[in-house]
Amino acid sequence: MHLTVNPFGKPELQNTPFYFNMSRSGKHLVFYFGPAEGGIDIETIRPSAPFLEIAKLHFHSNEQQFISSDLDFFTLWTRKEAILKAMGTGLQSRIDDIDTTQNCILKMGVYMK
Repeated sequence: MHLTVNPFGKPELQNTPFYFNMSRSGKHLVFYFGPAEGGIDIETIRPSAPFLEIAKLHFHSNEQQFISSDLDFFTLWTRKEAILKAMGTGLQSRIDDIDTTQNCILKMGVYMK
């Protein structure tokens, strides 16, 4: 078993049906381990940042309408980052193509569960 990275920098275990992902924020660390690709993200809610400006530039239009507080922003951001990490592309993907306001994800016009 060898630890490698995909073209986007995501660590992977080669030749095994075992997948993992991790995230950290402040003093907290969380891991995902499982039989399928998965992504996980945690964030510290930080007030006084330009969240609406970030959302206008990088969020799906449905997500922009959803945000009315810092908590809303971080709820969507953690969903979005976990999905991108599961896809293996991280923030190198077009993150405004992904709508995380529903129980399933809308990516480029196609709903994914």
